[in-house]
Amino acid sequence: MLAGLLFTYSLVAVVFSVNALRSNPNPRSRFPALWLPAMLISEVSPVVLVFRLIVGGLAWWGGLWDQPVGRIGLGVLAVSIGLLSVIAVRDWWATRVIERQVPEPYRLTGSWLDRFRRDHESLPPGVKLISEVEYAEGLTVDVFAPDDASVARPCVVYVHGGGWTGGAPHSQGVPLFHHLAQRGWVVCAIRYPLAPAASFLDQAIAVRRSIVWARAEGREFGIDPGRIALVGGSAGAHLASVAGLVDDPRLRRGFDEADASVVAIVSLYGIFDFVNRNLTRPDWRVIPVAVMKATPAEEPELYRL
Repeated sequence: MLAGLLFTYSLVAVVFSVNALRSNPNPRSRFPALWLPAMLISEVSPVVLVFRLIVGGLAWWGGLWDQPVGRIGLGVLAVSIGLLSVIAVRDWWATRVIERQVPEPYRLTGSWLDRFRRDHESLPPGVKLISEVEYAEGLTVDVFAPDDASVARPCVVYVHGGGWTGGAPHSQGVPLFHHLAQRGWVVCAIRYPLAPAASFLDQAIAVRRSIVWARAEGREFGIDPGRIALVGGSAGAHLASVAGLVDDPRLRRGFDEADASVVAIVSLYGIFDFVNRNLTRPDWRVIPVAVMKATPAEEPELYRL
């Protein structure tokens, strides 16, 4: 029983390790690399490595080596440990290369537990949170701002990710919101309508409406209407880029004369090639089915936005 469990665990460990090591030159291959398991293994490879060593040690100590299936399981586990060691060394080396390019790497202060508590459970000193302020019908924004609203301050409108179908501002970017607010910025973390109930146009329009709201109503929070920027991650980066860069009548629906311009856009790991021209990913059915509500052949102009 235990030998069989060890063999199964070891086999899964090898598969996950190989997946994390693979490059993916052809996303349309029959067996493309799975990015989420690869990310989980790569990000915590030292922890996983220690865990596998402990499993191997306990299996040896428990006498599983004396069973044929146990010996095979330990052998497969040894292979997974070797692969994971390659991942850990590769990640360590990449970190050193990156740090050499930064003259003075930023170092976090305090213990990891203190940082977790500060960033996720409580507001830092001098920062206030105004939750769920309505910026359009049925849509709200969380405002992180310095306590003193008498000074006109630059503003970031933050668009969360989530594959256009999920996500929320409180689950992403909170340490960034606190960091910016402590340094004199006002952060507007918006909620926008999600697919499949909403379309891509509905989402981009909501982002533009939030900019209009911040410019028109943001003075009570200390927002300088002339210094509004857009920041988004993943799907939010795509929506921020479209809302900030594309001047199309379909994106001005209901507020044609309002000013939805921004002074800067920061798009973090965004998805921009919806038709996958360069084969950088597998074909995602969520885009034509849930987000765009049409294929590129059916709505070519919509895909050009």
